[in-house]
Amino acid sequence: MWTIAFDITTAYCNIALLKNKKTVDLFSQKMDFGQSEVLLVEIEKMLKRNNLKPAQLDLMAVCTGPGSFTGVRSGLAAAKSFNLALDNLTVLGVNAFDVYARQIQNPKNQELNVVLIETKRDDFYVGYYDENLKTVLPYQTAFAEDIKAHISNKTVALVGNAVKRFENEAMSDNIRQAQNLEHLSLEMLALVAIERFEKGLSSLLSPLYLKAADVCVK
Repeated sequence: MWTIAFDITTAYCNIALLKNKKTVDLFSQKMDFGQSEVLLVEIEKMLKRNNLKPAQLDLMAVCTGPGSFTGVRSGLAAAKSFNLALDNLTVLGVNAFDVYARQIQNPKNQELNVVLIETKRDDFYVGYYDENLKTVLPYQTAFAEDIKAHISNKTVALVGNAVKRFENEAMSDNIRQAQNLEHLSLEMLALVAIERFEKGLSSLLSPLYLKAADVCVK
């Protein structure tokens, strides 16, 4: 089974190719802009390096956000294009919260597992999970002091690309584990999608927007 996964919702263009749940090729490049243009070129190069045609892909996984408004929108547009062009390809969207949560080490050791994703504002994108990695509150935006108040009196693990900023603003003594990751794991993104695919679960290719885009209309 061939799976390709990609994420352009952060300051990276990340692509992974997996065969039978094992990563066989990976592309990762940090860039301020232009991720969507690089994405399609690098997918084509990756397939050629591995002697694959697009029609041989079984599953495509795309990150649906939250993150860069343009990156979320462009990534989903690319995934939908592949979905329309390839009859045998299954395309699944996976949100960043669920992928980061799966990267927490020993989640059962904490009462609360918290995903913190960068908004590039003063607040954070936040996902709260229990010890079984089930969401306990709707995904939301919140400021550091509000998050600190919510996690007080609980044992906590933090993961995401905004953990370092949170620690600088509102460090708490009850945090047992803190992983600041520049971006989510592409292999984990693919594995979450494969797991859902094998269970026969579908996923709408819809963006996870928690805030309106920064747009100024004059």
